[in-house]
Amino acid sequence: MTDDAKKYMTIAFAVVSLSIAGIVTFRSFSGGGGSAKSGTGVALMCKTCGGFEVSVDEFRAVIAENPMALMPMPGVGPALMNCPQCGEKSCIQAQKCEKCENIFYSGQAGDRKYPDRCPKCKFSAYEDSK
Repeated sequence: MTDDAKKYMTIAFAVVSLSIAGIVTFRSFSGGGGSAKSGTGVALMCKTCGGFEVSVDEFRAVIAENPMALMPMPGVGPALMNCPQCGEKSCIQAQKCEKCENIFYSGQAGDRKYPDRCPKCKFSAYEDSK
């Protein structure tokens, strides 16, 4: 692969990653289905605590402590935040399935076409809306 091709691939990956981060952030704060069924909470996934929801105000406080948390790192994935429950830097923003209310992180089901597919019940809100 040439240097120019690598450069374009890196730029494309960064644009896609930032777009996904923007969509997740918008859906979290607008009550658009990606965070909580009722639109009142934000889903988080911690390596230690598992999946849980926090209020929008609690999420804002977490982001204030970890401002880079909403910026995905090219080749690395989302930056880790300090977990509001255990305090460890092992938490990322997640999604809550609209159907079974399972909390999971984007892409956990391994479906590249629909990264919002729930690994438990296989429901995808994006696929369902088409």
